[in-house]
Amino acid sequence: MKTQTLKISPPWIVFQKKLEALFGEDPDIRIEKDMDAESPKVKLFVAKARKAAAIKQLLIGEQTFGGVRCTATVVPQNTGDIGEFACEGDLVAAAFEGNPVVAKIRPVSQGLFRGLVYCVFRHEVVQFFADRLDDINGFWSGLMEDIARSVLSTSNVFFCTATGEKLAAPHPAWP
Repeated sequence: MKTQTLKISPPWIVFQKKLEALFGEDPDIRIEKDMDAESPKVKLFVAKARKAAAIKQLLIGEQTFGGVRCTATVVPQNTGDIGEFACEGDLVAAAFEGNPVVAKIRPVSQGLFRGLVYCVFRHEVVQFFADRLDDINGFWSGLMEDIARSVLSTSNVFFCTATGEKLAAPHPAWP
């Protein structure tokens, strides 16, 4: 009897695909990956210096999966004055400027929720092949907000998904 070897996508491939989902449509970003290396690597080449600096501050640049360390690095293609980021809202706005996966970024400037930022992603399910045994097609499925939470580090930013309806103002009782 012939023995079959089960091959499953390693978690660093899923990590790389999450980065591609989050930043792959951004016209200012080109992604290169080296998943065959002993230490897998993903590089984000970012055309704008300010955007590169913002992503570098937000991105969890290293994740360890078992005994394998995968690094994600940001490489600015241009240098220049990036200025300062006054708050996490400015940081997130710079990181996602021009990225079509973001529907809206809304900082809250008054009231009880002052200082919080909502980064609202477009209304869609993200899917990619990941050898998932719990999915009939082997796909990973989730929302962009799930991806952002798993690859970015923030303290005052909430990632969420737009409603399926035309983006309207939030409920009047909400910040």
